[in-house]
Amino acid sequence: MKVRVDCLSNLSALSPAHWNHLVPNSNPFLRHEFLAGLEETHCVGPRETGWTPRHLVIRPEGEPNPIAALLLYEKYDSYGEYIFDWGWARAAQAARIPYYPKLVSAIPFTPATGPRLLIAPDAPLPADQLIGMLLDATHTLADSIGASSTHILFHPQNQAAPLTRKGFDARSSFQYHWECAPHWSAFEDYLQDMRASSRKQIRRERRLAQSHGLTLRTLRGEEFSPTHWSALWRFYRTNAYFKGAIPYLSEAFFSYLRTHLSDYVLGTFAESEQGPVAGALFFCAGDQLFGRYWGTERYMECMHFELCYYQPIEWAITHGIRRFEAGAQGDHKLKRGFLPTPCHSSHWIRDPNLARAVQDFLPEEARNIQETIRLLNAHSPFKITPEPSAGEAG
Repeated sequence: MKVRVDCLSNLSALSPAHWNHLVPNSNPFLRHEFLAGLEETHCVGPRETGWTPRHLVIRPEGEPNPIAALLLYEKYDSYGEYIFDWGWARAAQAARIPYYPKLVSAIPFTPATGPRLLIAPDAPLPADQLIGMLLDATHTLADSIGASSTHILFHPQNQAAPLTRKGFDARSSFQYHWECAPHWSAFEDYLQDMRASSRKQIRRERRLAQSHGLTLRTLRGEEFSPTHWSALWRFYRTNAYFKGAIPYLSEAFFSYLRTHLSDYVLGTFAESEQGPVAGALFFCAGDQLFGRYWGTERYMECMHFELCYYQPIEWAITHGIRRFEAGAQGDHKLKRGFLPTPCHSSHWIRDPNLARAVQDFLPEEARNIQETIRLLNAHSPFKITPEPSAGEAG
């Protein structure tokens, strides 16, 4: 079969059905609606936040629908990636090695695990062959734009081997993830598996969150009112301002979510009679939940824990959610039942001297990550700490 590899400057060149045929049902961020929405609302693009789409797709000759793809962006900085390579960029600069542009395969501004090498379930060619073609195409693209490197971020562990075979170096990191035990059918079951001190702390924090005289509730996106959507945008901007963070998402993107992705959205809110005064935004697909943004109009003790962790955990247990990723960083998550979980990325660097320096660094970093996970698990709030998962989120 003859196929061609195309580089797309925007996902609107493909129909949602054709792209989504490649995407697992459990990952909302890989869907055409989400990615194309970032492009259409100018959250990504060469003149916006520095993520220039360079998506690679494989299609049979004469056919419009892809049988394999790699989400890819050309970048001139390292913002919004969450697998940090600023040190590599500084080392390259000191050695007078150009580090930018580089190619990055990741969901913009979203540190969520998911497949990056996308293969149609009914692809007429073997997956290994298609993966090899995609990775060959990344090297060709890197040559054509003068990219120093290619970085595949937050991929599942089972995609590491084909990347290694194509000259990529594996890198380890970790996040705090929550996983539902099979015997949990209610929030109280979750608490009963905790040590007494942790159980007592969570109950106290929930009482404090509920003491502010507000109505606390969890809603699916289709249940949001226009007031809820506008409040989430306001909370996002406010939180970014107070943290000194870059507000990557536009108000237009929140409006886009309302019309295109409400089926995949979940929200937790604290409401007065006048409307929401605090809230958190989540995405849900299949048996996975992803926490993204939160904000509040005023400080309320323990409200962050309630809306970002306890309310969604309670909802997850009762709705058959297996895995809850609450975002990057945050050691405070450990006491709330989120355990350190390995994350995986793979990196190819053109310059042989810089590549050797990175290769020398990565094994030591991996040992440190492994030891950190071991030490953190020793402080798990659970009576018996489960073995850390391999990060096999799809």
